[in-house]
Amino acid sequence: SFWFYENDPAAWLNAGQDGGTGISLGPLVKVAGSGERRRGLLAAPERNGREQVPVVEAGDTIRLHKADDSGRQSHRVGFLDGDESGGLWVSIPEGFEAGDSVYLIQSKAGNRRYAQVLPRDLTPFRRQPGRDKAPPCGLRPPGGKGPALFPEGLYAAVDAVEDLFVVQSRRPARVILEYTAKNVSSLLKKAKPAMEDGSSPNTGSPLPFNPGEIIIELDPFFPQDLDGAYSRDLPALIEAGYRAFIVNNPGQLAYLKGSQAKLIAGPYLYTFNRWAQRFLSELGFDYFVSPFENNRQNLEKTVEANRRRALFVPVFAYPALFRIRSDLSSFYTFRNFEDNRGEGFELVNRREGSIVIPERPFSLVDKIPFLEASGFKRFILDFRGRRLRKKDYKEIMDALRNQRPLSNTSRFNWKNGFFSQDGPADQPAPAPTAEFHPRGRNRS
Repeated sequence: SFWFYENDPAAWLNAGQDGGTGISLGPLVKVAGSGERRRGLLAAPERNGREQVPVVEAGDTIRLHKADDSGRQSHRVGFLDGDESGGLWVSIPEGFEAGDSVYLIQSKAGNRRYAQVLPRDLTPFRRQPGRDKAPPCGLRPPGGKGPALFPEGLYAAVDAVEDLFVVQSRRPARVILEYTAKNVSSLLKKAKPAMEDGSSPNTGSPLPFNPGEIIIELDPFFPQDLDGAYSRDLPALIEAGYRAFIVNNPGQLAYLKGSQAKLIAGPYLYTFNRWAQRFLSELGFDYFVSPFENNRQNLEKTVEANRRRALFVPVFAYPALFRIRSDLSSFYTFRNFEDNRGEGFELVNRREGSIVIPERPFSLVDKIPFLEASGFKRFILDFRGRRLRKKDYKEIMDALRNQRPLSNTSRFNWKNGFFSQDGPADQPAPAPTAEFHPRGRNRS
């Protein structure tokens, strides 16, 4: 129903629906007994409001969920008894109480046996082909005007045109701006036609960055209704001097190939190995953004030394853990919430869709010297998802300059030896920690 009621989240998103696996039998009304005689009462159909409730029989398999989601357990029903109220007593394991949810996941009648299909002896089929090494997968170094368009250093990614004025206080090498209808409208209104080399002749532009200093990042989701917008906006942006684009969906290439655009493969194209890099290189990409889930060991293993200068490594971000293609601001009244482990998250509602981000950002700003020593020279500070304040930007830039880790941050998936709770043995003790305080939160 999402496709029929896309503009009305209330029609397809039900926050109160059951989240369990199987057919819901409702909560346990009460429990009695202990050990092998432990049993729980399921309410009669008319009491739990269901028109049809499956009949549970001995031998069926049910799954019990604690009300606070602290435990789940499958159980084969050993016995059952009727109740004068119309409910049904079923055997349950120890540890579950009244209020815990019950789901039917396997009926005894459905657990039938079928005739043997595979041969009983699989020995003839267990021989495997020999292990041959894959041929070398070399990539050419980036050329052309790439190094001029994408100088080495820090890149700041922001949500809105207004944030460009915040990051100009400590000017990065380039800025990355998200493609939205509002941002495109602002850019096309404020920019004048560009020179042949991509620079802007408009020295008095109200924007703090010239078109040649702004990289446009396209969203990984490419719905059909964006076809008209891309056909109209992307040529207009290129004509206005915005020549650099981060592409996160292969379908977006059709609007940029054959133009003066310089392309960067975004993190959602998942260049975890050289074969992925080569595939995208043959499509016209010379530069790549490392996925957020990557780590130092994999970077050094899969990115050749002569290609490392062409890789952008995110070192600060609020990773989008979930993307919902609808603005949920009218459906959900809260912004912050927690999971059952106490981890905090934030729901960010936007016109193009809503995202869920962690309250604690991902940060590797203190690891930049180690990455530079390995040959990586371009780094992204991604501030999207949160409103960027000058105070926060200054704290992060100070920590980066002093090579100090930020508190209240995480390493996200950057692991496998590069980071551990005890600290790597081959690195010096951590420097004093810089404080980073996200803005206040209103939990719901």
